[in-house]
Amino acid sequence: MFDTSRRPIALVWEASRACDHCRAEATPGRHPDELTTAEGKRLLESAREFCEGQVVVLSGGDPLKRDDLAELVAYGDDIGLRMALTPSGTRR
Repeated sequence: MFDTSRRPIALVWEASRACDHCRAEATPGRHPDELTTAEGKRLLESAREFCEGQVVVLSGGDPLKRDDLAELVAYGDDIGLRMALTPSGTRR
């Protein structure tokens, strides 16, 4: 059982604002201020320190819009994170 008084059950990273049909601020393409792959990996390293044993959820928009998504998920897995996705599967 996780001690949620000291850390969350899950960490959710909105990895991309890009989405073809989501909320008002979503756009079809990635936002220029989104984290790069290297920055994303550093975020995951920080998450490992903060969320060891917890789930890290990549969300959005639609995280599948990131061309580096598989690399980020594999990296998170490689460093011991429990990775999950919440893709936007609804078509407009």
